Amino acid sequence: LHGLIVKAWQVYLDYSNKVVKAALGKISFTGDIWSDQCLQPFFVIMAHWIAWNGQTEHLKLRAALVAFH
Repeated sequence: LHGLIVKAWQVYLDYSNKVVKAALGKISFTGDIWSDQCLQPFFVIMAHWIAWNGQTEHLKLRAALVAFH
């Protein structure tokens, strides 16, 4: 199961890299830290950017998970 999760994450990262490279301008990063009821810490980094939607010819706000721990 661990191997499948790692492989799925790698596929997601490869896809995200291609999508982010197509961003129209700057890419913003946000982070958040929190803990659950047992005080287990969590940390996440997200990327946000504007992309062109060729099907509808509109701009679209996109987001991707960069890191989660």
